[in-house]
Amino acid sequence: MIGIDFDQIMAELKRLAREAAAFPDANEVAVSEGGTSNATGDLRDAVALAAERLGVATQKAVDSLNDTQETIRQAVMMIAEQDAAIADESKLILSLLDSAVAQSGADEAEELDY
Repeated sequence: MIGIDFDQIMAELKRLAREAAAFPDANEVAVSEGGTSNATGDLRDAVALAAERLGVATQKAVDSLNDTQETIRQAVMMIAEQDAAIADESKLILSLLDSAVAQSGADEAEELDY
C-alpha cells in the first residue's frame, strides 16, 4: 500500500490556489499605454510587443496551474477508487479543488463586468 500525506497534498493545493489567484488577467498584462511620436515610435512598438508576449506567457502559466489542479484531481479520484478507507480525505481535496475553480470562475466573471 502506498502512503499518502493528505496534509502535504492540502498544503500544495492551497499554494496552487494562492498562486493562481495572484496571477493578473492575461488581457491586463498585454496592455501598453502611452503616446507615440517619431522619437518614441520604435520604443513604443517594442513595449507593445513585450506586453503582448507577457500576456501570452501569463495565460500559459494560468493554464499550466489549472492543468496541474486537474491532474491532482484525477490522481485523487483514482486513489479513492483504489482505497475506500481514504474516501473522506479524497472528498475533502476534491471539494477544495471545486471551490478553488468556482472562486477563480467568479473572479473572472467579476473582471468581465468591468
